[in-house]
Amino acid sequence: MSYLARLKQLEDEKISQHSPDIDLPKPPKAPFVSFGGTGTGHIEKKIIDVEIIATPASGESATAWRWLLHYPGHDVEVSTMPESTCAEMLRDFPGAIAAEPIQDTPKRKATEVEAKELRALVAAIYAADTDDDRAEALAAALADPDDALLCYRAIVAEAH
Repeated sequence: MSYLARLKQLEDEKISQHSPDIDLPKPPKAPFVSFGGTGTGHIEKKIIDVEIIATPASGESATAWRWLLHYPGHDVEVSTMPESTCAEMLRDFPGAIAAEPIQDTPKRKATEVEAKELRALVAAIYAADTDDDRAEALAAALADPDDALLCYRAIVAEAH
């Protein structure tokens, strides 16, 4: 039976679109403990008094897109877009006792010729986007001209 014929039967109510009402048996209890459950032993919750560090070394208003979050017992590296402040990271990641920005390796500045080409590429690729989006893309491209030129030239080449 074709798909269209089945749809026609559904429309004409010749067949039911619902599953039959049957009582399904309950599955037996699993012989293991789930990830969220506790084991058979006794677990003791230990409360640790910690001081949350809410200010990065370079000032509270400093932003970064890569952060090292410190938790009791482990650290986690997190990337965000758009860039976040230390206070935003601690707010968005409960339980973190400190957050420090991970500094990128310094990139070289774009030459005038590269900057001109990047402006043209960003304008062409992001023509349908807002001025703010284009400005953000251009700023990111100028911060890392080698990778940006490689990426944007490939995008333009694919489009043609």
